[in-house]
Amino acid sequence: MGVFYEAPHWTHEDFYAFLLLQRIYGNYSIEMLNESLGEVEKQHNTLHEFVKQVPDLERYDCVYSPYSDCGIFGHYFCGSPEYSNHMSYIGGVIGEIMSNKLSDEEVNRAKHKLYHELLSVQAISDIMQQYGPQYIYLNRKVPRSEIAGRISLMDTDYLRGICKKWFVDKQPSYTNWGPSG
Repeated sequence: MGVFYEAPHWTHEDFYAFLLLQRIYGNYSIEMLNESLGEVEKQHNTLHEFVKQVPDLERYDCVYSPYSDCGIFGHYFCGSPEYSNHMSYIGGVIGEIMSNKLSDEEVNRAKHKLYHELLSVQAISDIMQQYGPQYIYLNRKVPRSEIAGRISLMDTDYLRGICKKWFVDKQPSYTNWGPSG
């Protein structure tokens, strides 16, 4: 099950906010539940409170794909078909929930994750994957320091506003592979 929203393109002012939102939403797998994510106080993010309630959910991934003049942002769920209604509901309301419930801890955790990702790009293939789209869409290489600087200026209120702007009262697109419940 996929639930996707319109999102900013590479040169849009909200592009970097969506990079951070992607890390805030993160991912989930059944193995994470076995690592004590079932305990609310050990949740990695607000989204886990909801996805762990979907029976037989095997995997969740947040997807952000910017292009030259548009982008998509959304949620990919993999689980038992009889619970596809649960998955589509979560994908359709989590943006609105985050526009009110996003916490400072989640934002700081996502910032640290993105900073770590910026610093861990070492292999030539990883560097090419990072810089290739920048050259194609921006006609330049964006220094890691510029990305980190833009991310550091974002706070919880700003990101809540981004969620309201892009997800509240917006109609997502739904895609389903296989039977639905």
